[in-house]
Amino acid sequence: MSAGHVPDQGVMIHLSVALLLHQLGPLLLGKRRTLSYTGIGSSFRLDFRRDGRGFVSVASKGTPVGGARAEGLARAVLRAAEEFTEGGLAHLPPDSGARSDCLAAVREFRAATKTAEATGAAEA
Repeated sequence: MSAGHVPDQGVMIHLSVALLLHQLGPLLLGKRRTLSYTGIGSSFRLDFRRDGRGFVSVASKGTPVGGARAEGLARAVLRAAEEFTEGGLAHLPPDSGARSDCLAAVREFRAATKTAEATGAAEA
């Protein structure tokens, strides 16, 4: 963990969540087929692969860890991100850049999820 180090890097989780949401949007909308995500300041990596039928498989270090239809993954990620922002931002100052980036990423991902559901892009 990086929390507690000098300087405290615990804020990296907020930036990592924002980055994940920004990168997942195009994959879930069908604009990308693959995504390799690495958390900020971390070696944690997830590889996402979307097939032509809208199924997304997820692997870590070459080992499958799960998979779901794009729309189901989008809803699950959005739900988790909303829960994180409800509780995980409490220790950040109101004017924190990490706070505003994370909140903006959740808003944008929510809009992308709604767009994908409305247009059927998550199913394509």
